[in-house]
Amino acid sequence: NSNNDSTPPPAAVAAPAVQEATHIFDGKTGETLIVRAGDLVGTAGSDYFLKDLTDCTVVFMEPLSALKIINLTNCRVFTGPVAGSVFVREVFGSRLHICARQLRIHDSKDVVWFTKTASPPIIEDCTGMAFAGFTVTYPQLLPQMAANGLGDAQLGWFNGVETYKQVKDFKWHRAQASPNWRLLPSREDSSATTAGTTAVCGGDGGG
Repeated sequence: NSNNDSTPPPAAVAAPAVQEATHIFDGKTGETLIVRAGDLVGTAGSDYFLKDLTDCTVVFMEPLSALKIINLTNCRVFTGPVAGSVFVREVFGSRLHICARQLRIHDSKDVVWFTKTASPPIIEDCTGMAFAGFTVTYPQLLPQMAANGLGDAQLGWFNGVETYKQVKDFKWHRAQASPNWRLLPSREDSSATTAGTTAVCGGDGGG
């Protein structure tokens, strides 16, 4: 009987999970996660998703097309150039070094940001945000930035002022400055983290 064939209706077939990104680091604690220059060559894409990480250090020395970050606690993240946007939600007690076209941060608390972005960073429903300039360096960084549309000498500046000094708080509508973000008071901390990045990037290869 053709009405009793074994073909299940479409609803009975398990649908593939929606792809959040081509690549993902998910559900890790206390790990150092490194994407080196060339690691994504030949893969299906160059976007990444960081999700549910605690006490981790994440280092990207490979250009990304986009980066999504959700639920990080006490983590350090270092990126090379992100040609598109970086979207962040629920990051706590962490330090992130971001070079990207756009940075949007939601629902986060007590985070230090070292940024170089084409437009001022945007925060929403955040408290305790601190900002300073991007300080990460590695040999391929400048050529990677040029190759991914971030090589303009004016990147990181908007109307003559560095973009990290012009953070936009979308939930603060008063004339006075938002209390939810501040500039990092000194550069001593950023130079120390740059040295740390060099150690992380160059010191784990064995030998």
